Amino acid sequence: MVAKSLEDAIEQAKKVLGNQADIPPPKNDPEKLRENFDKASGEFEGARNDIEAKLLAIENAIAAFKNGMKQNAAIYERANFGLNEKSKDDAKKIKLAQKIFSDYFANGHSRADRETKMLDELD
Repeated sequence: MVAKSLEDAIEQAKKVLGNQADIPPPKNDPEKLRENFDKASGEFEGARNDIEAKLLAIENAIAAFKNGMKQNAAIYERANFGLNEKSKDDAKKIKLAQKIFSDYFANGHSRADRETKMLDELD
């Protein structure tokens, strides 16, 4: 049977060794060690709960960012920027401008994916 306290362990050991056994005293107060451990565990648990809440908040913010960027990208993907799409020169400019915006939004999406991957590993 596992001892529930140091005193219990000493009593169990005395039964095995006999009352004449010289059992050394502990260097540290087991109760104080337990109190310090319990306090630190409680503080850690509180911090972990805070971190989990913050992790969820950043994950939600990233999801909202990605959705918003996707919506914005769709606007620029269809935009003609006030130019004539039927004109070869204007069509070329429109395509180039759309690519600039497409690359910008793709970069933002990639950054959000990297952040999500890092948070998944942290989680």
